[in-house]
Amino acid sequence: GAVAVSPAPAAEAEVKPEVKPELKSNSLASAGPAPLRETEARPEEKLGPVAAGKGRIVMRFDKDSWVEVRARNGQTLLSQMNAAGTEKIIDGDPPFQLTIGNAPNVHVTYNDQPVDLKPHFKVDVARLTLN
Repeated sequence: GAVAVSPAPAAEAEVKPEVKPELKSNSLASAGPAPLRETEARPEEKLGPVAAGKGRIVMRFDKDSWVEVRARNGQTLLSQMNAAGTEKIIDGDPPFQLTIGNAPNVHVTYNDQPVDLKPHFKVDVARLTLN
């Protein structure tokens, strides 16, 4: 019995690696950090200047992170889990109230200026207001 069982997992192990590289290459093509940064850096430049009285937040996620962003009127602009390797761009009326989960793995720029989240960490959640 034991001899018959061991070849089956070996056969599965041989099949799975053939499938996984395809999945990895597909996910890398659509969500890999390097291609995303190259393609997303350009659209960010094309966004143009922020309208007077408005603010723009750009968030890049190195790891899955939950984020909530509220605008001046309390309207929720973003409240969701964001996948690793993705980017969110939010335009709205400042001040913005941000709650960022897994904050050490999130890069935030506000009106094209990098935001240091470290002073706002409570464990790995950052809470801050951008004016």
